[in-house]
Amino acid sequence: MRQTKRRIRMAKTGNLEEEFAMNPPEPVAEGNLKEDEAKKEEATEAMETIVIPMTDEDKDDKFLCINGRGIYVKRGEAQKVPKPYAELWKNSQMQASRAMRYQMENENKQLTD
Repeated sequence: MRQTKRRIRMAKTGNLEEEFAMNPPEPVAEGNLKEDEAKKEEATEAMETIVIPMTDEDKDDKFLCINGRGIYVKRGEAQKVPKPYAELWKNSQMQASRAMRYQMENENKQLTD
């Protein structure tokens, strides 16, 4: 309703500055509400302990990311992380082992053919 009155008044006056002087825009709260909500949600999530092994090739921290939100996990140490990140790591490991198994099976088939 308020928007309709503004449009009618602006159409009558034709002056945008006058319109804002009569009805200034409502102030917007500072800060990003989505970020604040995400931080609160992350703080209340269930935690799980994971260990990411350190290898000769990979000595740097591991970056895990879900929907644009990411964390770094130290290799070679048991660390508590939010449950979704632990699940991501477990799924990643399962997929890597399946891929390795598939590759070995195909190599064996090629050798026997």
